[in-house]
Amino acid sequence: MVADVSRAERIIDGTAGVLRNRSEQELAGYRLSLDYLFQEDWHPLNIGLLLHLHRLLWSETAYPGGELSDQTIRLVLEELKAEQKVSPEGTGRGAVWRRFPDEN
Repeated sequence: MVADVSRAERIIDGTAGVLRNRSEQELAGYRLSLDYLFQEDWHPLNIGLLLHLHRLLWSETAYPGGELSDQTIRLVLEELKAEQKVSPEGTGRGAVWRRFPDEN
């Protein structure tokens, strides 16, 4: 939480100087992400864009951004497998996932 409105406005304007805590750092990251969305032609929405926005969100903090956790990757792959869009060849981290051809 940012202590006062005027401080938050300076963070959003990019004129706050040193960011004092994680809340201020996160607010600055939101500003960077929104700047990107409003200033760039970011279409279409895809995983690369989401990872880029995640990196921007966390860029002012000491925490990493722009990466998917192993758990997230597993969940997505299992959902795609259930929808018969991909198939694993092998097991564990060494598995290679092959995409089924689109049926047009």
